[in-house]
Amino acid sequence: MNRQTILLISDMRQVYLAEIMTKRGLNVRCLDIRNSGTVKEQLEKLKSFLAEADMLILPIPVTKIPEQKMLNDILNKNLTNDTLVLGGCFSTEQQELLERRDIHYLDFMRDEIVTEENAVATAEGVIAELVNHSPYNIEEAKIIVTGYGCCGRAVAARLKALGARVTVLARRREVRKLAKKDGFYAADGGGNAGQHGSCACGYRCDHPRTAAGCIYFRHRVQTGRYGFCLRQRVRHPCGSGTWTSGKICAERERLYSGPGGGEIRAKGA
Repeated sequence: MNRQTILLISDMRQVYLAEIMTKRGLNVRCLDIRNSGTVKEQLEKLKSFLAEADMLILPIPVTKIPEQKMLNDILNKNLTNDTLVLGGCFSTEQQELLERRDIHYLDFMRDEIVTEENAVATAEGVIAELVNHSPYNIEEAKIIVTGYGCCGRAVAARLKALGARVTVLARRREVRKLAKKDGFYAADGGGNAGQHGSCACGYRCDHPRTAAGCIYFRHRVQTGRYGFCLRQRVRHPCGSGTWTSGKICAERERLYSGPGGGEIRAKGA
């Protein structure tokens, strides 16, 4: 019996891969999952095809398949032990499932060469989207890059080469240090950092009863009754969360003014 490779198509990368494999004489069966309305139908077909499959190629990331529960059930019940499974960014549950069943699998995104080349493609796609949809020039634009992994580094480097003023948001101090070493501005983008917290602007808001927030990055740590950057003395009205510079909260009537803990009462209160 002529064994086959099953390829789940989620974007054009799998289309090109199918063409290459077919030209090399491989027996490839494609299941197109780009239409969300037919995903279940395609996965039902996958069940019957797996008995004759040498290889199953899943998308990158595997989570692009909408019906993850159904996919995991198929991997558990319908996949034979001699089928090689390939994909990218398998979930912890999927990894444990495949290992428990002693099924060989390969995660492309654990390969350093693949991750670097994928980052290049991602960065170029980001630049293309930015050019197509932004009314502003990239040169001299202030642009925030969230994260400084493979993709973040590639995006930041290309934006810098085009003249942008790039700020990298990263939670870990060592990552921010690396970004600064590479010539970027870097700030703490760590979200809820606890009672004392940190602003995305990089200043630590050290009043224990005050939520950290920064007008520059529209970031707020959800602790305390008030939210503003203590170092910059930026205040905002309560309720909507929309940042407004120099405006005392009319609803609360008072606002902590800085790390010393002094209160300022609103005029007329």
